[in-house]
Amino acid sequence: TAVIGRISSGSCTSSQASVRTETIFHFDNRQGSQPITRTVEVTKGLVRTSEKSVRNLQSFTQSLEASVEYMGVSATASTEFHQEIETTVTTSTQTSWSETESIQFVVPAGKNYKVMQHVVKFDAPLGDD
Repeated sequence: TAVIGRISSGSCTSSQASVRTETIFHFDNRQGSQPITRTVEVTKGLVRTSEKSVRNLQSFTQSLEASVEYMGVSATASTEFHQEIETTVTTSTQTSWSETESIQFVVPAGKNYKVMQHVVKFDAPLGDD
């Protein structure tokens, strides 16, 4: 199964697009004497993925100090306790406007057959892009 378009919005700082070529089907029949039939499922359309994260950091510090003075002699003791708790919640949603179909390919004898398609990925900083 192959996707020809994907829109993704997340935490990037500027809109970006990338294109790559994906091999859907490849069959080398150069040594064959008969045609070969293959059925391949191909998905066409768009898939939109949106991801949002919330990070929460809680910090707690406690200190204690005690002093004692007895007959002109003093002593002081102190201690400090520090703790941090971090939690992150991420929500991801995916919406698909695509359809999958089966396509039958016939690879003739003596041929090296390859079916490819372009896949485009868009990244945008705003969820409505």
